[in-house]
Amino acid sequence: MTDNLPGGVHARLNQLADRVGGKRALAAGAKLSEAQLYRYLSGDGELSVRKLVNLARAGEVSVNWLLNGEGPMVPPPEAAQPFFRPALMFMITEALDTLLLEWPDAFGPRQRARLRNVLYLALRHEETRRGRDYIATDLNMVGYVSFLSGLRSEEELTMLEEVQMLLEYSGKPDYTQHLQKLIKYCNYLVRGIKSYYTHHAGQLYFDRMGQQLDSETVRHLTDVVEQAAQLVRKPQLDWLDVGCGNGRHLSHLHKHFANLTIRGLELSQLGVDLCRTLEAAGRLPEDCVQQGDMRLMPFRDATCDVVYARMSLWSLPYWPGTGLGVEAAMAEMSRVLRPGGVLIVTTLLGTGRDYLLFRQFLSEADLQALAQNNGLKIITLSPNQFNFSNGGNTQQTYLEIYNTTATIILQKT
Repeated sequence: MTDNLPGGVHARLNQLADRVGGKRALAAGAKLSEAQLYRYLSGDGELSVRKLVNLARAGEVSVNWLLNGEGPMVPPPEAAQPFFRPALMFMITEALDTLLLEWPDAFGPRQRARLRNVLYLALRHEETRRGRDYIATDLNMVGYVSFLSGLRSEEELTMLEEVQMLLEYSGKPDYTQHLQKLIKYCNYLVRGIKSYYTHHAGQLYFDRMGQQLDSETVRHLTDVVEQAAQLVRKPQLDWLDVGCGNGRHLSHLHKHFANLTIRGLELSQLGVDLCRTLEAAGRLPEDCVQQGDMRLMPFRDATCDVVYARMSLWSLPYWPGTGLGVEAAMAEMSRVLRPGGVLIVTTLLGTGRDYLLFRQFLSEADLQALAQNNGLKIITLSPNQFNFSNGGNTQQTYLEIYNTTATIILQKT
C-alpha cells in the first residue's frame, strides 16, 4: 500500500536526515536500506504509512509535521499529540478506498491524501477522548465523507486540520489572534453540516428517524410545552423550532397542541423538502418552515414566545469572546424572543469537542456565561437519559453521545 503524499514531504525528509546526523543514521533508525531512503529523499519513491511512521520515530519528530509540514517539528511536551496509531490509519485508508469506489470523482488523489489525514486526526482525538480504539463502520464513514464532500478542496481540508491542531495542541490559544481563520473555519463547518444532512448520510438519517416519535420524546415535548406555557403565561404561543430536520417534532406539536403557532428553521435542503411534503399533506401549516442558518435567522426581532433548539446548537464551536459559532446562534435566539420568552436547548453537556462529525460540549459554566451575555436566565438544567432500539456499534455510539445531553430551559429577562 502506498500513499500520494502532500507536497514537501521529501524536503522534510532531508531536514530529518540532518537532524539525526545523516542519511545513513536515518536509514538505520527507520530500518530501511540506504538505497530506499535515497529514493525517498530524491522524490522518486512513494512511502507507505508504516515507513513514514518509522521515519518519524527514528527522528523523534511529529508524524503530522513530516506528512503535512504543519505544527512544530517536535511538539512541546504540554502540547503533545496522542502517539501515532498505524492501525487506525490503515483502517481509515481501507474503509475510505472502498467507499470512494462509489464516488470516484468526489476527491482527487491529493485531496484523498488530505482527507485521510483529516479523518485520522479527528478520530484519533475521539479515541483519546473516549479511552478506547475506534472501529470504523460503513455507516460512520458514509457520514464523514458526506460531511467532507462539501469541503473537498485541499485548502478547505487543510483549514480543518490547522484549526484542530490549534485548538487541541497549542495550549490555550488567544482566539482573537486567529479570528479570521476561525470565521472561515466556522463557515466551513456549517457548509459541512448542510452537506451531511442534504446528501446520502442525511437521507439515511432521516429515513432512520422517520416521522413517528417514541414515547420518551413525546413525554419530553409534552413536558417542555407545559413548562414554557407556565413561564410565558400566555394562552397562545409562537413556537420556533431551530434545526427542525424532517419536521417530525413540528408535526407532532401541530397535531396535539392547538395553543401553538409553529414555525421551523432548517439548514439542509433535504430537511426542507421533507417538511414541504408534510405541508402538502396537511400535517404542517403551509410555508411554516424556512431554510436558513441559525447564526443569521430570517425572522424579525421579538416575534417568538418559545425557541426550541433540540440537538442543533452542538454543531457550532464555542470560542468565548469571539461572537462566532455558539455565541452567534445564542444571540440570534435571544433576539427573536419576546421579553419573558423561553429558550429550550438540548445539547451536549461537558467540555471539549469532537471534530467528525463536529460536536461541541458545553459545561454548566459555559451555559451560564452564554445566558448572562444574552439577557437570559437559566430556569432548569436537566441531564437526559435516552434509550435507542437500533443495535450494534451505532447503538453504542448513540448511547455514549446522547446520554451526555442536557435540556436547559432559559427565560429572557
